[in-house]
Amino acid sequence: MKKAREPTASAALVLDLFDGLHEFNLVDDQDLQRFGISREQLLHAEKRAPVSLIHQLWQCAMEKNPPANIGLSIGQRLNPLARGLLSHLVSHTENMGDALVLFRDKSGLMSEAEKVAFSVSDGVVRVQYNFINPDHYHKLAIERSFSAALTWFKQLTGKKIQPVECGFRHSPVDYMEQCADVFGDNILFNQSQDYMLFDASLMATPVLSRNVYLKELLLKRAENIEHEMVSVAPLSNLVIQTIEAHLGQGQVNVLWVANQLNMSRQTLHRKLKQEDTHFSQLLTEVRQRLAKQYLAEPGLQIESLSEKLGFEEASAFFKAFKSWFGMTPKAYQKNRSNH
Repeated sequence: MKKAREPTASAALVLDLFDGLHEFNLVDDQDLQRFGISREQLLHAEKRAPVSLIHQLWQCAMEKNPPANIGLSIGQRLNPLARGLLSHLVSHTENMGDALVLFRDKSGLMSEAEKVAFSVSDGVVRVQYNFINPDHYHKLAIERSFSAALTWFKQLTGKKIQPVECGFRHSPVDYMEQCADVFGDNILFNQSQDYMLFDASLMATPVLSRNVYLKELLLKRAENIEHEMVSVAPLSNLVIQTIEAHLGQGQVNVLWVANQLNMSRQTLHRKLKQEDTHFSQLLTEVRQRLAKQYLAEPGLQIESLSEKLGFEEASAFFKAFKSWFGMTPKAYQKNRSNH
């Protein structure tokens, strides 16, 4: 199988993290040099950098025993030099509803490893973050992401916007006063997902710097960059992304995925064969990885895994899981909690 292209992030996102950690003397220019890049290179708004660079910077910082609230603190900064294409694009949207749609649909411009989802139901807006690689997830990273989002909300609207509820997968923290100042008083921990809930009135809140003309220009540039990103990716990457995005909705089979990628089933099979893989193998790999990820979540109901992983029958899921890991999901979960 061809080696998959490593996911990338905007240079601006990496620069913002580097400058934030640098302010706390947790990283320096020599660290960037060790990773094969310079700060000057990160100043180019449209440059891409490996997502692993973000993980490496966090690792460097954690080796120096950073403040427990470092992620929260970095997210509250606004770095004028670290504005990528996506931040410029959402700055010219009509309102926050428009901004959230673009933030969700174009999140790959910011990072291909961090997916943003949002939905509106019963007068509540739910914004949810997911890390594609579980190894890159930690409380500092998610607190930075949420804090940075709220900082940008204020920049866009001129108003301090807080969620009516905020949920984190990690355990309670010692700096609750600062958390409450950023996220409001209704903060929950040990949740199955990382999310923020807002009153639906947020959607109509105007963006101060809205400009339809600039938005359309930037949107065309964004689409060109997305095309460039896709054109260098192996087809197997696109198949995996399509499976991941729709697996829990059912109907994810080879014909459906081929249609989503605008090709016939035969063409998909032939092209995947050229990459020394096939659809069933990719589907199984995604299911195995997500099964382990879901079972690591506190409070997960094992019965819900079958649907989340796209199995029509629970019995088929349990049989597949045992063939993958040599034990039942419950035994796997128990074994993991004992280590």
